[in-house]
Amino acid sequence: QMSTGLHYTLEVAWSDVWKTSFGVRADHFDFDVRDSNIPENTGTADDWMVSPKLNVVRVLSDEAEAYFSAGYAFHSNDARGTVITTDPSTGEPAEPVDPLVRSRGAEVGMRFFREARLNVSAALWVLELDSELLFIGDAGGTEPSRASRRYGIELPVYYRHNDNLLLDFEIALTESEFTDFDPAGDEIPGSLSTVIAAGALARFPNDFYATLRVRHFGD
Repeated sequence: QMSTGLHYTLEVAWSDVWKTSFGVRADHFDFDVRDSNIPENTGTADDWMVSPKLNVVRVLSDEAEAYFSAGYAFHSNDARGTVITTDPSTGEPAEPVDPLVRSRGAEVGMRFFREARLNVSAALWVLELDSELLFIGDAGGTEPSRASRRYGIELPVYYRHNDNLLLDFEIALTESEFTDFDPAGDEIPGSLSTVIAAGALARFPNDFYATLRVRHFGD
């Protein structure tokens, strides 16, 4: 698998309080699969995608700003799935998947920072995927599935007590669902509703340091 990409960003400060940045990214992927066990699953595939992005920032004070971001992106599928013709476990015919899958996202939030000591953010976001990539435990791999939508809120806090002690705390609350109808329901297997992380980093003389982290994942 080989990928190449080009990215361009244009940043403009319209005034002391309004700033924008526009970006566009072009990506090209090449896949080359050689299957010695099932020769008919040998083949090549390629795909490309252009992803525009926009960011608008409103400076509220010397210590705070609000922002809005939106744009397109993608995720790549397993290279083997892009050229597959025969299911290796059943021997039945199989349909190849799209090499690249489009995603769309947007985010609105605020950032607060005090000198180099405190940094607090809060963001509301939404992300849509044209095809969800699911982990299949029995097979030990992944497979493409239905279109999906995720939305939620994230709150990260970073605090530098002094040059020798740094603290951080992050919480993310997320709702995840398939967006097209299926009798199986709209819940995405394995999706997390809550992620909480906290940590501390301490520095000592003679270049020694220590970290302590705790993470909680929802059901």
